[in-house]
Amino acid sequence: MDIEHLLNSTENEHIERKTAETKFNFESLMEYISAFANEKGGYLILGQRNDKSIVGTTAFLNKHEELKLRILNGSLSHKLRVDVKEFVKENKRILIFKIPSRPIGEPVSYNGAYYMRCGESLVKLDPTTLKKIYQEIEEDFSSKICENANLDDLDSEVIEKLKILWIKKSGNEEIAKLSNYQMLTDLGLIENQKITYAALILVGRKESIDKNIRLAEVIWEFRSNPSSVEYQARDDFRKAFLMYYDDLWEKINSRNELHHIQQGLLITDIKSFNEQVMREAILNAIAHRDYRIDGSIFIKQDPSKIEIINPGGFLPGITPINIVNAPSKPRNRLVLEVLQKIGFVEKSGQGVDKIFRETIKEGKGIPDYSKSDDYNVTLIIDAIVKDKEFVKYLEQASKETSVMLSVEDLIVLEKIKSGEKLNSAFKELSKLSDNNFIEKVGRKYILSKKYYESIDKRGEYTRRKGLDKNANKMLILFHLQNHKKGYMHDLEDALKNVPKPTINKYLNELKKEGRIELIGKPSANKGPNRAYWKLKEDN
Repeated sequence: MDIEHLLNSTENEHIERKTAETKFNFESLMEYISAFANEKGGYLILGQRNDKSIVGTTAFLNKHEELKLRILNGSLSHKLRVDVKEFVKENKRILIFKIPSRPIGEPVSYNGAYYMRCGESLVKLDPTTLKKIYQEIEEDFSSKICENANLDDLDSEVIEKLKILWIKKSGNEEIAKLSNYQMLTDLGLIENQKITYAALILVGRKESIDKNIRLAEVIWEFRSNPSSVEYQARDDFRKAFLMYYDDLWEKINSRNELHHIQQGLLITDIKSFNEQVMREAILNAIAHRDYRIDGSIFIKQDPSKIEIINPGGFLPGITPINIVNAPSKPRNRLVLEVLQKIGFVEKSGQGVDKIFRETIKEGKGIPDYSKSDDYNVTLIIDAIVKDKEFVKYLEQASKETSVMLSVEDLIVLEKIKSGEKLNSAFKELSKLSDNNFIEKVGRKYILSKKYYESIDKRGEYTRRKGLDKNANKMLILFHLQNHKKGYMHDLEDALKNVPKPTINKYLNELKKEGRIELIGKPSANKGPNRAYWKLKEDN
């Protein structure tokens, strides 16, 4: 840190001066740290005016280490190591905070708010700026040049396979006339006459991959018992991806089981591991793994599930919660672009949609990313058809209605079926309710009457539909029996998740049934004469 240069520099997006002669609010300091981090870092100087004159400061006196620790453990969304330095100039104390930049694609918030500087003030980041930050991506590793590789490091047999696939997908027979060098250049796999890492990953010779990118490896294991430490079968794939992608599926498929679902006279067969889903999950792993860190892609299969562990955590802005809706940000964009051109991958981002859609439609529940962390993305897909009736219902509903169910709709239906409480903000709820796929019961949703009729479980529908109402009415009676009086605020506490209008409806029904009565005027809800409900004497 060149103190003289810094103190004499003009204020800009990376330098801010504050007089702060006697004190500086810690909350303000944290907001400035958030703002500087969001603007790629900078310096906050205390004890100097905007005209660069030195006034000195007594803020945060003798608390450097404590202050650094307090900042590190504060309410910032990221743990930032802010350097705090004290200098004396003209016999006056100056305090300088060196604030690092935020990570790529990750804005830094303080107490849930994201800040940026605007002139002399701090303002909150607007949605457009936030979106731009989230959409940042890391540098594409696969498009980088491998300096030690040349055309001889690529497998001519696999290159020919690549050419055939590209012709088939594009319908352009002229590609057949291209030399290998020209075709690879046209695909971007050769850049400025040099070989990219994407070329090695897709069409490289095994010896060259071993030498230059040994982490480009997929390891498949099978265990007959999920809890077993020892595997019964294993294969290592460290060669060009286009050489083994079919072999890898055959390994998975060789231990695939069939589940039979009968609907009338028709029998539908569902495999434990859907080929489309497995291929998409493998392609995602190849396109998104981090080739710069140790570790192989692991595919662990057993009769109950398959687990795909991919080195490198989620990219900024993507979480297990929002993975379906988050913008697609492949870590190896060039690899993905080539896979798209040869028909392996559809539009970027649709692979996850397909994985979720097919898995839910097959009655296997929602794919599980919950074991992912900062170092690995872990995807678990169940092999067992948990709910055959749900599979029948979705198949029947798709035939009877013109409504196209999106993957988000299917996720919501699956969550409702599983009894998961949903936030009313889900936009899919309105669509599904309007089209009679779901019904609202109190503050909860259940699958519609037609679902339970289609699976011949009308009694369960009656129980689910009526349970809340009858149980809540009994709860009101129980409260009045125990406390003699039932004030509205007490009843609202007792029926925590039931809206007040619904409670009033229950009360009026109980009144009509002759079981309770209201004492006082309904409008008197405050003071000593406030109205209350009680059991009728003969109850």
